[in-house]
Amino acid sequence: MATTIGFIGAGGVTAWQHFPNIEHMDDAEVVGICDIDESTRLNAAERFDAAAYTDPEALCESHDLDAVLVAVPPFAHGPPEHTVIDHDINLFVEKPLGLDIDTARAIGDAADNAGLVTQVGYMNRYADVIEQAKDLIEDRTVSFVSGHWIGGVPSTGWWSVAEQSGGQVVEQSTHIFDLVRYFAGEVERVTAYGGQEVNTDELDFPDTTTASMYHTNGAVSQVLSSSVASEESVGLELAGDDFLLDVDLTERRLRGTVDGEDVSYDGKSLDEAFRSEVSDFFEAVSLDDANRPRSPYADAERTFGLTLAVNESIATDAPVSLGER
Repeated sequence: MATTIGFIGAGGVTAWQHFPNIEHMDDAEVVGICDIDESTRLNAAERFDAAAYTDPEALCESHDLDAVLVAVPPFAHGPPEHTVIDHDINLFVEKPLGLDIDTARAIGDAADNAGLVTQVGYMNRYADVIEQAKDLIEDRTVSFVSGHWIGGVPSTGWWSVAEQSGGQVVEQSTHIFDLVRYFAGEVERVTAYGGQEVNTDELDFPDTTTASMYHTNGAVSQVLSSSVASEESVGLELAGDDFLLDVDLTERRLRGTVDGEDVSYDGKSLDEAFRSEVSDFFEAVSLDDANRPRSPYADAERTFGLTLAVNESIATDAPVSLGER
Protein backbone atom coordinates (compact mmCIF):
# COMPACT_ATOMS: atom_id res chain seq x y z
CA MET A 1 0.00 0.00 0.00
CA ALA A 2 1.31 3.41 -0.97
CA THR A 3 2.20 6.00 1.66
CA THR A 4 -0.33 8.84 1.39
CA ILE A 5 1.36 12.24 1.55
CA GLY A 6 0.42 15.86 1.96
CA PHE A 7 2.65 18.89 1.42
CA ILE A 8 2.61 22.18 3.29
CA GLY A 9 4.74 24.42 1.11
CA ALA A 10 5.00 23.57 -2.58
CA GLY A 11 7.73 25.93 -3.79
CA GLY A 12 11.49 26.03 -3.25
CA VAL A 13 13.09 22.71 -2.36
CA THR A 14 9.71 20.97 -2.65
CA ALA A 15 9.34 21.78 -6.33
CA TRP A 16 13.07 21.50 -7.02
CA GLN A 17 13.74 18.15 -5.34
CA HIS A 18 10.88 16.43 -3.53
CA PHE A 19 8.30 16.50 -6.30
CA PRO A 20 10.57 15.00 -9.00
CA ASN A 21 11.77 12.30 -6.60
CA ILE A 22 8.31 11.30 -5.39
CA GLU A 23 7.03 11.12 -8.95
CA HIS A 24 9.35 8.13 -9.42
CA MET A 25 8.33 6.34 -6.22
CA ASP A 26 5.73 3.60 -6.63
CA ASP A 27 5.07 3.42 -2.89
CA ALA A 28 4.15 7.10 -2.36
CA GLU A 29 1.02 9.01 -3.35
CA VAL A 30 0.61 12.78 -3.03
CA VAL A 31 -3.06 13.46 -2.26
CA GLY A 32 -3.02 17.04 -0.96
CA ILE A 33 -1.08 20.28 -1.51
CA CYS A 34 -1.20 23.31 0.79
CA ASP A 35 0.43 26.62 -0.16
CA ILE A 36 -0.55 30.27 0.24
CA ASP A 37 0.53 31.11 -3.32
CA GLU A 38 -2.27 30.30 -5.74
CA SER A 39 -0.24 29.46 -8.83
CA THR A 40 2.23 27.34 -6.86
CA ARG A 41 -0.61 25.51 -5.12
CA LEU A 42 -2.68 24.83 -8.22
CA ASN A 43 0.24 23.82 -10.42
CA ALA A 44 1.43 21.32 -7.84
CA ALA A 45 -2.07 19.94 -7.33
CA GLU A 46 -2.49 19.45 -11.07
CA ARG A 47 0.90 17.76 -11.28
CA PHE A 48 -0.20 15.03 -8.88
CA ASP A 49 -3.95 15.12 -9.49
CA ALA A 50 -4.20 16.11 -5.84
CA ALA A 51 -6.48 18.43 -3.87
CA ALA A 52 -5.35 22.01 -3.24
CA TYR A 53 -5.60 23.92 0.06
CA THR A 54 -4.56 27.20 1.63
CA ASP A 55 -5.12 25.97 5.20
CA PRO A 56 -3.08 23.13 6.78
CA GLU A 57 -6.07 22.24 8.96
CA ALA A 58 -8.20 21.58 5.88
CA LEU A 59 -5.44 19.46 4.36
CA CYS A 60 -5.12 17.28 7.45
CA GLU A 61 -8.88 17.02 8.01
CA SER A 62 -9.71 16.05 4.43
CA HIS A 63 -7.44 13.04 3.96
CA ASP A 64 -6.25 9.92 5.75
CA LEU A 65 -2.61 10.97 5.58
CA ASP A 66 0.37 8.81 6.55
CA ALA A 67 2.81 11.72 6.41
CA VAL A 68 3.06 15.43 5.75
CA LEU A 69 6.16 17.20 4.45
CA VAL A 70 6.48 20.76 5.74
CA ALA A 71 8.73 23.01 3.65
CA VAL A 72 8.04 26.62 4.59
CA PRO A 73 10.33 29.63 5.17
CA PRO A 74 12.00 29.80 8.60
CA PHE A 75 9.60 32.46 9.89
CA ALA A 76 6.53 30.31 9.07
CA HIS A 77 7.39 27.27 11.20
CA GLY A 78 5.30 26.40 14.22
CA PRO A 79 1.58 26.37 13.37
CA PRO A 80 1.90 23.99 10.38
CA GLU A 81 3.83 21.40 12.39
CA HIS A 82 1.45 21.57 15.36
CA THR A 83 -1.52 21.08 13.03
CA VAL A 84 0.08 17.94 11.58
CA ILE A 85 0.97 16.60 15.02
CA ASP A 86 -2.51 17.33 16.40
CA HIS A 87 -3.87 15.06 13.67
CA ASP A 88 -1.44 12.29 14.61
CA ILE A 89 0.35 12.39 11.24
CA ASN A 90 4.03 11.57 10.77
CA LEU A 91 6.16 14.61 10.05
CA PHE A 92 9.00 15.54 7.70
CA VAL A 93 10.30 19.10 8.14
CA GLU A 94 12.73 21.02 5.98
CA LYS A 95 15.49 22.88 7.82
CA PRO A 96 15.85 25.22 9.56
CA LEU A 97 13.32 24.44 12.28
CA GLY A 98 12.34 28.07 12.81
CA LEU A 99 13.87 31.22 14.22
CA ASP A 100 13.88 30.49 17.96
CA ILE A 101 14.57 27.46 20.10
CA ASP A 102 11.26 27.60 21.99
CA THR A 103 9.31 27.04 18.76
CA ALA A 104 11.43 24.02 17.88
CA ARG A 105 11.29 22.53 21.36
CA ALA A 106 7.51 22.80 21.49
CA ILE A 107 7.21 20.99 18.16
CA GLY A 108 9.75 18.35 19.16
CA ASP A 109 8.04 17.67 22.50
CA ALA A 110 4.63 17.39 20.85
CA ALA A 111 5.89 14.99 18.18
CA ASP A 112 7.67 12.88 20.77
CA ASN A 113 4.61 12.72 23.02
CA ALA A 114 2.51 11.64 20.05
CA GLY A 115 5.00 8.89 19.16
CA LEU A 116 5.34 10.04 15.56
CA VAL A 117 8.03 9.23 13.02
CA THR A 118 9.91 12.45 12.29
CA GLN A 119 12.65 13.47 9.89
CA VAL A 120 14.37 16.78 9.19
CA GLY A 121 15.87 17.54 5.80
CA TYR A 122 19.58 17.19 6.49
CA MET A 123 19.99 15.30 3.24
CA ASN A 124 23.78 15.07 3.42
CA ARG A 125 23.46 12.44 6.15
CA TYR A 126 22.21 10.27 3.27
CA ALA A 127 24.89 11.32 0.77
CA ASP A 128 27.05 8.41 -0.31
CA VAL A 129 30.26 10.42 0.19
CA ILE A 130 29.27 10.94 3.83
CA GLU A 131 28.36 7.26 4.17
CA GLN A 132 31.77 6.39 2.73
CA ALA A 133 33.53 8.68 5.20
CA LYS A 134 31.58 7.09 8.06
CA ASP A 135 32.58 3.60 6.89
CA LEU A 136 36.25 4.57 6.54
CA ILE A 137 36.42 6.10 9.99
CA GLU A 138 34.31 3.42 11.70
CA ASP A 139 34.99 3.66 15.45
CA ARG A 140 38.16 5.77 15.17
CA THR A 141 38.56 8.86 17.32
CA VAL A 142 37.74 12.10 15.51
CA SER A 143 40.02 14.87 16.73
CA PHE A 144 39.18 17.73 14.39
CA VAL A 145 36.54 18.76 11.85
CA SER A 146 36.82 21.83 9.65
CA GLY A 147 33.80 22.69 7.52
CA HIS A 148 32.80 25.51 5.21
CA TRP A 149 29.91 26.85 3.15
CA ILE A 150 31.02 29.59 0.78
CA GLY A 151 28.77 31.00 -1.92
CA GLY A 152 26.60 33.93 -2.87
CA VAL A 153 23.30 35.43 -1.75
CA PRO A 154 20.23 33.39 -2.80
CA SER A 155 17.61 35.28 -4.80
CA THR A 156 14.80 34.55 -2.33
CA GLY A 157 13.97 37.92 -0.76
CA TRP A 158 13.41 36.73 2.80
CA TRP A 159 16.85 35.07 2.91
CA SER A 160 18.59 38.46 3.22
CA VAL A 161 16.56 39.50 6.29
CA ALA A 162 17.70 38.06 9.61
CA GLU A 163 14.24 38.29 11.18
CA GLN A 164 12.89 36.09 8.38
CA SER A 165 15.74 33.65 7.67
CA GLY A 166 17.91 33.66 10.79
CA GLY A 167 20.92 34.50 8.64
CA GLN A 168 23.28 32.28 6.67
CA VAL A 169 24.38 30.16 9.63
CA VAL A 170 20.82 29.22 10.61
CA GLU A 171 19.37 28.85 7.12
CA GLN A 172 22.21 27.56 4.96
CA SER A 173 25.44 26.45 6.58
CA THR A 174 23.35 24.62 9.17
CA HIS A 175 24.03 21.64 6.90
CA ILE A 176 27.73 21.85 7.77
CA PHE A 177 27.11 22.34 11.48
CA ASP A 178 24.92 19.25 11.34
CA LEU A 179 27.71 17.19 9.78
CA VAL A 180 30.15 18.49 12.39
CA ARG A 181 27.86 17.02 15.05
CA TYR A 182 27.34 13.87 12.98
CA PHE A 183 31.06 13.14 13.00
CA ALA A 184 32.40 14.79 16.16
CA GLY A 185 29.47 14.56 18.55
CA GLU A 186 27.76 17.17 20.69
CA VAL A 187 29.18 20.66 21.13
CA GLU A 188 29.86 21.92 24.64
CA ARG A 189 30.65 25.55 23.79
CA VAL A 190 31.16 27.77 20.79
CA THR A 191 32.92 31.06 20.09
CA ALA A 192 32.07 32.87 16.86
CA TYR A 193 32.87 36.06 14.98
CA GLY A 194 31.15 37.79 12.09
CA GLY A 195 32.12 40.45 9.58
CA GLN A 196 30.39 42.35 6.79
CA GLU A 197 32.72 43.95 4.28
CA VAL A 198 31.13 43.05 0.93
CA ASN A 199 27.34 42.63 1.14
CA THR A 200 26.88 45.77 3.21
CA ASP A 201 23.59 46.82 1.59
CA GLU A 202 22.20 43.43 0.56
CA LEU A 203 22.16 41.73 3.97
CA ASP A 204 21.30 42.83 7.49
CA PHE A 205 23.54 40.14 9.03
CA PRO A 206 27.25 39.24 8.66
CA ASP A 207 28.27 38.09 5.20
CA THR A 208 31.15 36.06 6.67
CA THR A 209 31.30 34.19 9.96
CA THR A 210 33.64 31.75 11.64
CA ALA A 211 32.78 29.50 14.57
CA SER A 212 35.16 27.49 16.78
CA MET A 213 33.68 24.68 18.84
CA TYR A 214 34.74 22.44 21.70
CA HIS A 215 32.93 19.10 21.85
CA THR A 216 31.93 17.12 24.93
CA ASN A 217 34.25 14.28 23.89
CA GLY A 218 37.28 16.57 23.56
CA ALA A 219 37.19 17.03 19.79
CA VAL A 220 37.45 20.52 18.32
CA SER A 221 35.88 21.90 15.16
CA GLN A 222 35.40 25.03 13.12
CA VAL A 223 32.98 26.20 10.44
CA LEU A 224 33.42 29.09 8.02
CA SER A 225 30.32 30.57 6.38
CA SER A 226 30.42 33.24 3.70
CA SER A 227 28.02 34.67 1.11
CA VAL A 228 30.47 36.91 -0.75
CA ALA A 229 31.63 34.56 -3.53
CA SER A 230 30.38 34.09 -7.08
CA GLU A 231 31.24 30.38 -6.98
CA GLU A 232 30.16 27.82 -4.39
CA SER A 233 32.43 25.67 -2.25
CA VAL A 234 30.91 23.37 0.37
CA GLY A 235 32.67 20.64 2.30
CA LEU A 236 34.54 19.49 5.36
CA GLU A 237 37.86 18.02 6.43
CA LEU A 238 38.08 15.28 9.05
CA ALA A 239 41.19 14.35 11.02
CA GLY A 240 41.74 11.79 13.72
CA ASP A 241 43.22 8.43 14.61
CA ASP A 242 45.41 7.69 11.55
CA PHE A 243 43.09 9.34 9.04
CA LEU A 244 42.69 12.59 7.14
CA LEU A 245 39.68 12.92 4.85
CA ASP A 246 38.58 15.77 2.59
CA VAL A 247 34.88 15.61 1.67
CA ASP A 248 33.95 17.94 -1.19
CA LEU A 249 30.16 18.34 -1.14
CA THR A 250 30.18 20.63 -4.16
CA GLU A 251 31.86 18.05 -6.40
CA ARG A 252 30.51 15.11 -4.36
CA ARG A 253 33.85 13.38 -3.88
CA LEU A 254 36.11 12.16 -1.08
CA ARG A 255 39.91 12.09 -0.96
CA GLY A 256 42.40 11.37 1.81
CA THR A 257 44.39 8.77 3.69
CA VAL A 258 43.55 6.09 6.24
CA ASP A 259 46.37 4.19 7.96
CA GLY A 260 48.79 5.77 5.51
CA GLU A 261 46.88 4.43 2.48
CA ASP A 262 45.34 6.75 -0.10
CA VAL A 263 41.57 6.62 -0.40
CA SER A 264 39.42 8.06 -3.17
CA TYR A 265 35.70 7.96 -3.83
CA ASP A 266 33.54 9.74 -6.41
CA GLY A 267 29.98 10.01 -5.17
CA LYS A 268 26.57 10.35 -6.74
CA SER A 269 24.73 13.61 -7.28
CA LEU A 270 23.01 15.70 -4.62
CA ASP A 271 19.71 14.52 -6.09
CA GLU A 272 20.46 11.02 -4.84
CA ALA A 273 20.88 12.26 -1.28
CA PHE A 274 17.52 14.02 -1.40
CA ARG A 275 15.90 10.91 -2.86
CA SER A 276 17.41 8.64 -0.22
CA GLU A 277 16.38 10.78 2.76
CA VAL A 278 12.73 10.93 1.67
CA SER A 279 12.63 7.27 0.69
CA ASP A 280 14.03 6.29 4.06
CA PHE A 281 11.44 8.46 5.83
CA PHE A 282 8.61 6.78 3.92
CA GLU A 283 10.07 3.37 4.80
CA ALA A 284 10.22 4.39 8.46
CA VAL A 285 6.58 5.50 8.28
CA SER A 286 5.48 2.21 6.71
CA LEU A 287 7.34 0.27 9.42
CA ASP A 288 6.28 2.69 12.19
CA ASP A 289 9.97 2.87 13.10
CA ALA A 290 10.79 6.23 14.69
CA ASN A 291 14.41 5.15 15.21
CA ARG A 292 15.13 4.60 11.52
CA PRO A 293 15.57 8.19 10.20
CA ARG A 294 19.13 9.54 10.45
CA SER A 295 17.93 13.02 11.35
CA PRO A 296 14.87 12.78 13.60
CA TYR A 297 13.42 16.03 14.88
CA ALA A 298 14.92 15.69 18.37
CA ASP A 299 18.42 15.37 16.91
CA ALA A 300 17.90 18.26 14.49
CA GLU A 301 16.90 20.43 17.46
CA ARG A 302 20.50 20.19 18.67
CA THR A 303 21.88 21.34 15.32
CA PHE A 304 19.38 24.20 15.31
CA GLY A 305 20.36 25.16 18.86
CA LEU A 306 24.02 25.16 17.84
CA THR A 307 23.43 27.57 14.95
CA LEU A 308 21.46 29.88 17.23
CA ALA A 309 24.37 29.76 19.70
CA VAL A 310 26.73 30.83 16.91
CA ASN A 311 24.59 33.89 16.23
CA GLU A 312 24.40 34.60 19.96
CA SER A 313 28.17 34.43 20.31
CA ILE A 314 28.61 36.89 17.44
CA ALA A 315 26.02 39.25 18.92
CA THR A 316 27.46 39.16 22.45
CA ASP A 317 31.13 38.85 21.49
CA ALA A 318 31.43 36.02 24.02
CA PRO A 319 31.58 32.22 24.15
CA VAL A 320 28.23 30.42 24.48
CA SER A 321 27.77 27.18 26.40
CA LEU A 322 25.27 24.81 24.81
CA GLY A 323 24.51 23.30 28.20
CA GLU A 324 23.09 26.63 29.35
CA ARG A 325 20.55 26.91 26.52
